[in-house]
Amino acid sequence: MDKKYWEDFRSQYNVLAWESFALAAKLYEMGAEKAQKSDELGQLVRMLEAAPEAARRYLGLNGNVNKTTVLAAIFEEGSSLLLDYVRNGRC
Repeated sequence: MDKKYWEDFRSQYNVLAWESFALAAKLYEMGAEKAQKSDELGQLVRMLEAAPEAARRYLGLNGNVNKTTVLAAIFEEGSSLLLDYVRNGRC
């Protein structure tokens, strides 16, 4: 997800953006193997299942929201945002 897309998502779904970012950061830090079994992943999946479809599309979740698709989005798409946050303290 590029910064402009993130900014658009954040402006439309601010609370969801920051809550999902915080959980995704924890999951990314755990690594994929540990994250698969974590409570945080279940919490994030439930949060995204309840989110509007348009919000899920911003995150690249156009189909089913499950543990596999959410982890894929974190590690494939979200890593650049997370790394930018670590480097600059913002995203």
